[in-house]
Amino acid sequence: MEIKKARQILKSLADDTRLRIVNLLEKQELTVNELCLLLDKKQPNVSKHLTRLRLTEIVRDRRSGNKVFYFIPKTAGEKHNRLPKAIMKELSGMERFKRDEMRLKELIKKKTRQRREIMKKLLVACVAITAVILSFGMNGASFAQETDSDWVYGEIVSVSGNRITVSETEYNEDTGEKIETETIYAANPDMETENITSIQELKGGETVDIEYVEVDGKKQITYLYVYIEEE
Repeated sequence: MEIKKARQILKSLADDTRLRIVNLLEKQELTVNELCLLLDKKQPNVSKHLTRLRLTEIVRDRRSGNKVFYFIPKTAGEKHNRLPKAIMKELSGMERFKRDEMRLKELIKKKTRQRREIMKKLLVACVAITAVILSFGMNGASFAQETDSDWVYGEIVSVSGNRITVSETEYNEDTGEKIETETIYAANPDMETENITSIQELKGGETVDIEYVEVDGKKQITYLYVYIEEE
């Protein structure tokens, strides 16, 4: 790396807001509106900082429909990526970063719930249509009950074939006692996933959000979200 390039990168990171932006984008790609919400700053301010980070190629963007997502490139072989990654590694664990990361987790949970609600409404509509079409020889009400979806938040214990074992933690409302249970879910070939392309990429200890339907006594996954943890 040339000295001029290194100086540009160091100048780009010599700002509290830009450091916070990079820290968040290392965990999750985000839109400018989401960054504004997490940083509690106005859009012109955040956009100005994103432009500075894009000019030094620390941050890149991609368009999806009418939204633009910002992210940190993962190509470790590019020399200009090594310096910012090394700097952020040294700064990891800062209290300001931790607070931002907690807000990010809450945002991700909120988005996941919103997706579930949309999927549930679509499912209800599909069930209603199917019940009408298959009204002869099929009880529409029982079909609707069978395909009603639910969700769970937990940690991966193991993956075997298309079977995913998840550990779920609950607390007794009366005693406050911690209760941990393990449940096996079946991966559906048509299920939607985020942050992975195959369930074989799952590792023990990873945190996931799962939406599933119960069919013939088996819990089949329809949506799987994997939370990205800091390396």
